[in-house]
Amino acid sequence: MNDSIIEDSIVRFFSKAFDTLDCINAEKTGQLPTQWDQASENGFANLLSPESNGGAGISWSEAMPLFWGLGYYRVPLPLAETVIANFLINSAGHEVKTSRPIALADEVMAAGLRVVDSASTVVASGTLTHVHWARAADKLLVGLPDGRMGVWNLKSPGCSVVERVDVTKLPSDTVVLESARAELVFDDPLSSVALPVRHLGALARSAMIVGAAEFALEDSVQYALDRVQFGRPIGRNQAIQQQLAQMAGQVAVARHATSLAFQHASSWSSPEQDGDALSAGCAKVLAGEAADIAATVAHQVHGAIGFTYEHVLNFATRRLWAWREDHGTSSWWSHRIGSQVASAGAEDFWPAMTRPSLYVGLGGTSS
Repeated sequence: MNDSIIEDSIVRFFSKAFDTLDCINAEKTGQLPTQWDQASENGFANLLSPESNGGAGISWSEAMPLFWGLGYYRVPLPLAETVIANFLINSAGHEVKTSRPIALADEVMAAGLRVVDSASTVVASGTLTHVHWARAADKLLVGLPDGRMGVWNLKSPGCSVVERVDVTKLPSDTVVLESARAELVFDDPLSSVALPVRHLGALARSAMIVGAAEFALEDSVQYALDRVQFGRPIGRNQAIQQQLAQMAGQVAVARHATSLAFQHASSWSSPEQDGDALSAGCAKVLAGEAADIAATVAHQVHGAIGFTYEHVLNFATRRLWAWREDHGTSSWWSHRIGSQVASAGAEDFWPAMTRPSLYVGLGGTSS
């Protein structure tokens, strides 16, 4: 399966399956849209899983259009979480049978859990916040503080879900574990990457931000061409042109950094991997900056109409505001990247600074 087939399939499905009314309905009801079954039947939830597990077995680099499409088409489905969970479970040699979404909690989110080994499993107690679509999921994958991963059945004793929403008005629930026994526990299949769930979550969110920001850019450019004031399109105003150019430049940088990070992620499963895990953090930092600028400029160009609930723009910008916080903010990743570069010492400082991911993060390019 090549990139064009995957991208064509994603564009064809997402562009036809979702519109503004579907987004409004998902936000008002908090229920999993019926399009989940179609997406699952099309194999999107298992794109990264091997064919032996019913997946397509594609690489992360090939899968970027899926995450981009979730952002560009403002798709109200927990596909990113489910794809990551299935990938990690299958990479460890396991399989979880469910037709429902799989919720996700990364290692930092789970840092406060009390985890105790019990016979062949673990028992966990604590609270996990901002777990997207937990109410619609049967299973929850958690990156445990000790480096292992666990899967909990959210319908089992000791597990409860408190329904919450974030700025997208979509489910961002709280999961409470009270001496809850894990259904499955396994070692980190990406042992060469620290905090793998957070890294993959940041990678996915970066592509989703790029997609939503590119939609906001296209919509803003079109609006500037169509909106006429004082007898001419507002897009002929030099100040608006400059704002849109700044927005386009920042989004382009974020796309390039994210594309590079997806290329590196394809090698993370290999014990001899030479990929750059820091590239996911660099992509998340640049995507967060793009989200800030894209949302600001888009609403400045649109004026008051862009803030009305029914206008399509706000479904993109509210996602930008929420996604920049998920799986590590820009400041969290900047601190981590800076700490790793500094810890390399004087001799390794320049080689670290000229690594492809960091070079792109500083505004350069990489072939």
